[in-house]
Amino acid sequence: MTTNITHIGTVGNVGMSNVSAMRAANAATPTRLRLTARGRRFLIALVVIPAVLALLWAMFNGGGADASNTQFGNTLSYITVDTNDDLWQIAQREAPQADTRAFVDALISLNHLQGDIQPGQRLALPTSW
Repeated sequence: MTTNITHIGTVGNVGMSNVSAMRAANAATPTRLRLTARGRRFLIALVVIPAVLALLWAMFNGGGADASNTQFGNTLSYITVDTNDDLWQIAQREAPQADTRAFVDALISLNHLQGDIQPGQRLALPTSW
């Protein structure tokens, strides 16, 4: 069986010079990047999601309390408040060589006092005085 192939028409002369000219013309015109709505949403999510995660991590892990008591030294002694005791009397009795005002401020800060002390209340005393 023999097949005859006939030539119907000419395509034209596609030589190296025409291909090079087409590439040069395409390289000279810059292509414009088009960002679709879907692409914009993706890029926004790409920025916003890590930022929100970092913010949440900082909120829950950044503000940890320090349980050490380095401001007053690590060694504390305790007393129990007697009847008619006030902070001034305790400061004068427990640290007579120290400045009474500074010791009272240290007692208030160390024991988180907000009002009057009560008989029987246990107070921590800094030993660094």
